[in-house]
Amino acid sequence: MADSGARTYLTNDATVEAQLVDLPQQENLRGLRIRVNGANLTWKHYALAEIEILDN
Repeated sequence: MADSGARTYLTNDATVEAQLVDLPQQENLRGLRIRVNGANLTWKHYALAEIEILDN
């Protein structure tokens, strides 16, 4: 299990923002689970538009 910590965004409109999150490398996994502990629900939802998993 890894924790990305709190994420903060610069805008509160339709602007698409990107953030990089470095997590420790994991081995012998079958999938990815993302848990959102809190969100600004001004628009009554949160969205993840794209997720890239890179092995550097």
